[in-house]
Amino acid sequence: NNLAQQPEWIEDSTGKITGYKTSGGADTVFPFKHGIYIDKLSATGLNGYGAEVGLYFNVFDYKKLKIGSIYNDSGRNGNAGGGNNTSISVYGCNDSRYLNLTQIYSYGKIIINNSEPLIPNGIDISNYNYIKILLSAIPSGTGVEGGIRDIEIN
Repeated sequence: NNLAQQPEWIEDSTGKITGYKTSGGADTVFPFKHGIYIDKLSATGLNGYGAEVGLYFNVFDYKKLKIGSIYNDSGRNGNAGGGNNTSISVYGCNDSRYLNLTQIYSYGKIIINNSEPLIPNGIDISNYNYIKILLSAIPSGTGVEGGIRDIEIN
């Protein structure tokens, strides 16, 4: 146990370790990479009027996008029935202004008070520096919510 061999830790302003410098005097920093996780993204619209939500990410150092499920909560806000045409599109590009987008994934379906798996095994995003996730929901009843769950970028 030679403490002289321990790396010099790099910490952010909160004291969280974000990387280290190599032992032996090298000036290189190797930051730790953290994935991105979002529990739920939803869109709620009124009878026949859709809602749309976009998420934009810089994914320069990331390789895979996973989305656990797509869902519809038709009982939301006291609505006992109805369905929801919920769709998801994923676009990739290499322009920070999100120009010249290429669609890399698309899925849409009418779901009634249920959820189903979407892309739990992930899709390759390594060819893109930026991705846009677009969620659209067109409800057939008042207050119906549609969305996606368990979004991971790593």
